[in-house]
Amino acid sequence: MTVPLADHPIETPPRAPSPVHNFGTLAVHAGSPHDPTTGAVIESISLSTTFAQTAVGKPVGEYEYSRSSNPNRHNFETAVAALEKAKYALAFSSGSATTAVVLQSLAAGSHVISVSDVYGGTHRYFTQVAKAHGVKVTFTPEIE
Repeated sequence: MTVPLADHPIETPPRAPSPVHNFGTLAVHAGSPHDPTTGAVIESISLSTTFAQTAVGKPVGEYEYSRSSNPNRHNFETAVAALEKAKYALAFSSGSATTAVVLQSLAAGSHVISVSDVYGGTHRYFTQVAKAHGVKVTFTPEIE
C-alpha cells in the first residue's frame, strides 16, 4: 500500500499473516494494526468520548460512545485474546463492572465460589444481587 505523506509516498507493506507468534511478539503487535492513512504501526490514543451518528443509535462507523467501545479498547481486547489464544476478550473499566457482567451472565441455579476476603463491593454484590438472580455464592477462606 502506498500512503502519500507530505507529497512523498511511503511504502507500508501489509503485515504478512504469520502462522505462529511468540508471546513477546504478540504482546507488542497484537491488536495494533498499522494506520492506513499515516503508516503508524501503533494506533494513537483515541480521546473522543462520542462518535458521529446519522441519528440516535445510528453510528457512522464502528463506535458510538466510548464507554461501550472505542478503538483503543478494541485493540486491547484483540491483543488480550491473541495472548490468551482465545477468539474474543472483553475489557472493563473496573472490577465492579466485570463482577456485574460475569454474575449477570450466569443462569439462575448457578453456584459461585469466592474467597472470603473479596473486595467489599464484590461481597455485597454476591450477597445481595446474586441472591436476587437465583445464583448461590459460597465464601471460603482460601482457594487453591
